[in-house]
Amino acid sequence: MTITIHRGTHEIGGSCVEIRTRQAKILLDLGLPLDFDARSQEQQKQIRREALEWAQDADAIFISHYHADHHGLLPDTHRDVAIYATAGTAAMMHVTEVIHGRGDADYLRHISVLFKDADDRKFEPVIVGDICITPYTVDLLNFLKYLEEHPLDHRPTLSVLINCGFLEYQQNEIAIRMLRLFSERNGYPFGSVLMIGSGEAILDSPFRPLVRRQIRRLARSIERRRYRTLHTTMPLPRKVFLAASTQYWLRYGQRFGTSRRQMETMQIEA
Repeated sequence: MTITIHRGTHEIGGSCVEIRTRQAKILLDLGLPLDFDARSQEQQKQIRREALEWAQDADAIFISHYHADHHGLLPDTHRDVAIYATAGTAAMMHVTEVIHGRGDADYLRHISVLFKDADDRKFEPVIVGDICITPYTVDLLNFLKYLEEHPLDHRPTLSVLINCGFLEYQQNEIAIRMLRLFSERNGYPFGSVLMIGSGEAILDSPFRPLVRRQIRRLARSIERRRYRTLHTTMPLPRKVFLAASTQYWLRYGQRFGTSRRQMETMQIEA
């Protein structure tokens, strides 16, 4: 078996991992880079060519969840490749294509919905050639509960990279305390932490280098086992951040035909 990480190691988003055996080849995600729109037309064409090449002889593609940086290049798979996703993810991908006037996109017809297993924490196994894939839910609390009930023989060191939509990176601290408590009670060594504030918008701002610098520091600390706590956010006054983030999400909503009024209601979650 060979595992190839095509994209996602030197950037946030655009995830695509290939697993190949003698009898099968599968892809885990086929995502669009988060900064795709900011790249040159030639770079965009190259990204789409790569997606087509990676998926060309794939037997199946498994989508982890509904985010464009994990499924955004599926329209570039124009062959009869099997695509697996949860019911919620499949529905959201279809709705997105309908909003964009592409409700008849070819890849939508090749999506197979994963079915839950009896214990409701994992899905029924999927066999592709000589590979058996058993998807699990990734809700953090359910995942930690599962680890408590099914302890690992070898307990790896847990390091955390966490981002929240608030300007204050400290809003992540409750989640970090939960993970520290879990580690202490279940015998997992706790490693480094990187808390990022201001949400994904920071990646489309002039402050993107701040995030990249801290991610490099996080990686070095884990590699050298010199664990530390890091943090970063947009160095802006709160009022300026609120105004800028509001405009960011309004523009984002326009791309999907979503109005500000819809965003201000809980119905947008349905």
